[in-house]
Amino acid sequence: MAGTLAKLPLIFNALDTGSFAARNLGGIIAAALIIYFSTPRACPPLILAVLGTTFAGTLTFLDLLPVASDSQTLFLAFLQAPFFYWSLVGIVFLGAPWRDAQSRMLYLRYTGEAVVYTTVNLIGGAVLKGITLGL
Repeated sequence: MAGTLAKLPLIFNALDTGSFAARNLGGIIAAALIIYFSTPRACPPLILAVLGTTFAGTLTFLDLLPVASDSQTLFLAFLQAPFFYWSLVGIVFLGAPWRDAQSRMLYLRYTGEAVVYTTVNLIGGAVLKGITLGL
């Protein structure tokens, strides 16, 4: 799914290849996570429909923002979009009991683990790259 979304500029020649990745990278990753988490969890179809519509609207909005050199609109939108996407992933992760405090703590624990594992992988990659360049 994520690979297909990443190859969309090559499939449709009308899309700008340079700005497509910058505008939609967070959305592509979030879409893959939403599909991954919605499969095993009992998320009601109404919530999935509302999240899908919201997600598609956000991606469309980010793609239709004009590029202006003196405006900070794109910067602010790209800065806040991943946090919005992560909240949508959280709602799908929690499923039906998304208002329960225990479920929210489970999602916060998952978020913390994801941050720690990502940091460990990045540090390991940096060390491996340093060793490789040092040879």
